[in-house]
Amino acid sequence: MPHTNPLFELSTEALCILDTQNCILHANTAMEEFTQQKKQALVGNDFLKEIEKKFECQNTITTKNLLAKFIYQLEKTRKQINIKIIDSYTFTLHKNNINSRKEYKISAISTQNQQIYISIVHTSDNLASNLADTFIETSAIQTKQLNIILATVPDGIFIINEKGIISLVNPAAEIIFGYKEEELLGKSIEILLADKPIPDTLAQLIIDSSSDLKTINNVELITKHKNQNEFPISVSLSETHFEDGKTVYIALVRNLTKSKEEKNKLRDSQNFGESIFQAAKIGLAVINQWGYFVNVNKQYALMTGYEPEELIGKVYSIIAPNFELEDAINTIKHTRTENTTIKRFWKLLRKDNSLIDIELYINDFYNRHEEQFFILSSKDITDEKNIEKDLRNTKNLLEGIFQSLDNVFWSYDIKKDKLLTISAAIEKIYDISQEELKNDPNAWLKKVHPEDLKLIIEVRKKAREGQSMSYEYRIIDAKGNIKWIQTDVKVTVDKNKIPIRIEGVDTEITQRVLANQELDSTKRMLQFILDSLPDGVIFTSPNLEIEWINPAIKNLLGYEEEEYIGKVFSSLFEENSFSLVADHFNIIDKTSIFEIILRGKNGNLIYSETISTPVYDSNKIIIGYLYVIRDISERKMFEEEKAQIMRSLAQFKRTLDVTKDSVFMFDATTHLFIYANKGATEAVGYSFEELRNMKLIDLMNDINPQDFEQLTSYVINNTNHQINIDTYFLHKSEGKFPVNLLLQYVDLDDGENRFVAIVRDISDRKTSEKLLKESELKFRSTFEQAGIGIAHIEIDLSWATFNVHFCKITGYSQDELSIRKLREITHPKDLPRDIMQLRRVLNEKSEGYSMRTRYIHKNGDTIWLNLSLSVVKDDDKKPAFIVMFIENISDQVEAEEMLRQTLEELKVSNYELDQFVYKASHDLRSPLTSILGLLNIAEIDREHALSHVKQIRGRIHKLDEFVQSIINYSQTSNLETKYEPLHIEYLIHTNIADLDFLPYSNEIKFKIKSNQKGVIYTDNLRLNVILRNLLSNAIKFADKTKKTSIILIETKLRKDKKFVLTITDNGLGIDTAYQERIFDMFYRGNEKSDGNGLGLYIVRQAVEKLGGELKFASELGKGSTFMIILPNFKPQTEKKLKKLFIPPNLNNKKGNRNN
Repeated sequence: MPHTNPLFELSTEALCILDTQNCILHANTAMEEFTQQKKQALVGNDFLKEIEKKFECQNTITTKNLLAKFIYQLEKTRKQINIKIIDSYTFTLHKNNINSRKEYKISAISTQNQQIYISIVHTSDNLASNLADTFIETSAIQTKQLNIILATVPDGIFIINEKGIISLVNPAAEIIFGYKEEELLGKSIEILLADKPIPDTLAQLIIDSSSDLKTINNVELITKHKNQNEFPISVSLSETHFEDGKTVYIALVRNLTKSKEEKNKLRDSQNFGESIFQAAKIGLAVINQWGYFVNVNKQYALMTGYEPEELIGKVYSIIAPNFELEDAINTIKHTRTENTTIKRFWKLLRKDNSLIDIELYINDFYNRHEEQFFILSSKDITDEKNIEKDLRNTKNLLEGIFQSLDNVFWSYDIKKDKLLTISAAIEKIYDISQEELKNDPNAWLKKVHPEDLKLIIEVRKKAREGQSMSYEYRIIDAKGNIKWIQTDVKVTVDKNKIPIRIEGVDTEITQRVLANQELDSTKRMLQFILDSLPDGVIFTSPNLEIEWINPAIKNLLGYEEEEYIGKVFSSLFEENSFSLVADHFNIIDKTSIFEIILRGKNGNLIYSETISTPVYDSNKIIIGYLYVIRDISERKMFEEEKAQIMRSLAQFKRTLDVTKDSVFMFDATTHLFIYANKGATEAVGYSFEELRNMKLIDLMNDINPQDFEQLTSYVINNTNHQINIDTYFLHKSEGKFPVNLLLQYVDLDDGENRFVAIVRDISDRKTSEKLLKESELKFRSTFEQAGIGIAHIEIDLSWATFNVHFCKITGYSQDELSIRKLREITHPKDLPRDIMQLRRVLNEKSEGYSMRTRYIHKNGDTIWLNLSLSVVKDDDKKPAFIVMFIENISDQVEAEEMLRQTLEELKVSNYELDQFVYKASHDLRSPLTSILGLLNIAEIDREHALSHVKQIRGRIHKLDEFVQSIINYSQTSNLETKYEPLHIEYLIHTNIADLDFLPYSNEIKFKIKSNQKGVIYTDNLRLNVILRNLLSNAIKFADKTKKTSIILIETKLRKDKKFVLTITDNGLGIDTAYQERIFDMFYRGNEKSDGNGLGLYIVRQAVEKLGGELKFASELGKGSTFMIILPNFKPQTEKKLKKLFIPPNLNNKKGNRNN
């Protein structure tokens, strides 16, 4: 029976309940009387000590033994699983004398929760002797008292007999079950149970109880309310016997509905709390007071690198690094009592042994068992720490920069009239310390130049009024030097627009001011020089419009200054010469040199050499171009004469191919021969093998060794490294003979320097001095000044020598040329072929070859050459060396390609002409035939003559339209292109108005979107032809089924300065099957077309004449878009169709033409 039963308090026995430590939890009034202490004083006291205190006067062996036995029984009973009744013990209390004594019987019951129910009974009282009888005995309680108790307890109380018939119901039971007392008395208890009969467990428990006090506590059952609603109850049942031998059961009933609801709410709350716990974005962990993990959320597990199950049950130190382990243990100890952490920031050791920074907060809580737990809130702040470190470093860096810059940075509080901060550069510029300025913000004014003080006062006043500005002034340093200072001021205002702070930057600009002064002086000097130059100078804008000229250009071309300004520079060119230099105008960021023919005001043509240089501003942006023009008319005449001479020399080259001059080569140190050509061996009568052991002096008749040494020394030290003399050679058997000797010193890269001796038999010259001199001149000119390049190459490619003209053709000096250099300057695409041919020669599979090839000139240009290579053999018919001849044929290749292009164009033109004649004759004849037919009908059918006349007029209009198309075709094909400034919007509106006569034109909505300002430069006639044909087509092929027909005309200038015209309509569109041919002559791309098929052909022709691009896109049923892209500010002439051919992979078409 629970201690809350009212019988517990009303019992005459001394009753109490003990906890597991034998301390008193509850005591009734009788126990107060027994111990002579209030219940409040008893609760918490050790029961055994209270008993010892009560019987301490009885210090007998018997009493002590009884107490020891009683204590032993208590501890033994707690360890038993079943409920046990502890043996009763009787203690005797003596008062004053042995006759005055009282005996008390102590009984105890151990429950499943290890609590002990104690009963102390005075044996002289005639009451039941066991605890169970005491708990249910009511005989000592008056009936009135029992009724009061039954009426006031909150739990329902029933008394039922052995058959389950109800004999007593208290008011609380009536409320719980909804019945009145009279409705329940005499009824079976089963009326209240949802499960009938009485549950076996409940009945059997009472029947099978081995205890004298048969009782069960807190059994949950499902019962039924009067309204048939089921609900849970808790039942405690005790069996008791009356004196008459009857057995009754007292049932204590408690409604668990609210308790269940509270448990469900608690469970939901716990689930909700767990969800929040797991969903938290910070790491959360719960540890007990001993530091073991009880629970962790996903974020905490992720942060530590462990799975949750790996942490739960482990001590917190598993994630503490060794150097913080002691702190971690102390923190857990500290938080048990203080609920605070020793430090806020920690290092956390992850599973992978890496360390992270965390910010840790601890909060404690107690569970229902009063056990203390702690929630650890951990946030990974590793990134924040790194950012904080970077910010700190950046701040230090900025502070260092701020203090180290040459500029003075300062901040001034207007309201407080106080200098807030100033950088260290103040001392360098003003010779004033930072401390001095902070004490006296106006100290720097003493340094200001007296003439600039007024300016400083004015700008300071404006700054205080809120005006930001930049100004310049002078200061005087300690040595009396004047410095120029530029100050940039920014004013900060508050929310009411009132100035509160001024920030400024002071920069010393002395050097810049001096430089500007020097620049002004230089400009004046430069202007004087430009005005004095004999060469013409023109400065243009980036769009090549002339902005300035010098006097020399006025004298050169004859125009007045105002006639130049605003003109495009290329308008000064002779019409047919622009295409020759067009490439130079595409290179806008480099200095360029080109020749151009200018036309003077009087019509005279002037040959000029022009140097073009871009002019940049300080931001390296081109602001214009400077052209220096030199009159080279006289030089051109000289070059033409020189070209004639060079052509004559080219004709003489064949003489060199069959020459029988003797050529010797000998070592510069030993003077032994190392080479002699066939002519040489025949001339002296020695074989080459014999000559290898001989020296040149051995063949010379009239020179001694000393003179020969002087001769070779002179050749080596001479600027030209050569000498030409007449002497005599010795023949092996025929004596001496006169020769002309050209001795040349060759300084080779490999260090093996040599002499080349070219010997000619001049016996015939002795008979005629004049013929001899001419022969000598021709020989020298042929070898050294021939119009072709000559190279001698060793058969093993170990060395090579090149004549002067070879160097001129390639642009390289003799020192720069070598076998390796020949490989480098051969065009990459020709090199494999050249190597293959050379290998054939070296492998004696061929004696030589001739072919066209390309070299890369030293200046980067590609030049076309006729290359001939042959092997020179010795007397034994073995290859001795290689001779290579090259001739510049760049002009010839250009001419050939121009001819090929012209022939191709003629083929196209002839085909188009044939088509034009056929189609034109057919389209002209067809309307005329129709008109004649209608006239004949009109004569017969006079009644409908007017209708026939209208039809005739329609045919005439069609004929006129066709004739106009032919005129347009002729004009776009043949008329000279004339570039002029045009207002494109005006042209668009004019053409729309001119097409107003077309059917349905008034139903079309025209939209014009112009994204370019000003004029464009192009041909007026051709642009009108393009607009008229495209707009008329858009009108003719409008889709009349659509609600609104729209034609959109857009114009814009691209970044490359090209003009773009786009015409878009939502008309019928063009089928993809026709799109490839819509620009062909006389082709109609729409089944509904009644045109002549010339419109789009003429548009394409006009665009090509203007050097533009034509693009279109169309979709059947949706409409078409035509885009025209035309050059602007770069006028092109009709001659561009015959532009100079650039051979494949050549960078510059001019090549090395002067060679």
